Amino acid sequence: MASSEQVTFRLAPLAAIGRALLKVDGIEEGKRARLLDNLSGRLGAAGDNGAALDTIRDAVEIRRRLAGALPARFARDLAQSLSNPARCLERMGDPAGAEAAKREAGEIMGKRG
Repeated sequence: MASSEQVTFRLAPLAAIGRALLKVDGIEEGKRARLLDNLSGRLGAAGDNGAALDTIRDAVEIRRRLAGALPARFARDLAQSLSNPARCLERMGDPAGAEAAKREAGEIMGKRG
């Protein structure tokens, strides 16, 4: 059975390739954010929380832009995306950072009514 370090080492090049492919022109921003969100989840499940956090932060950044332009359409996606960095931060031993992400998600959902 592979150790966490071995799995992380094997995933690192795949994560880099995935992130590079997502920078290709022509991918709709909402889809790009969704794909980054999925990649982050896979990285976190494999134990590479640092890469998962970097990846989900990119997704959150995209969703912040989308929610800023069309809040009724994208605010919920942003709030849901914020739960992923919260999980990563908890696993990395940053409960304050995790709580801040959860609080922001709750505020966004509260504004939606």
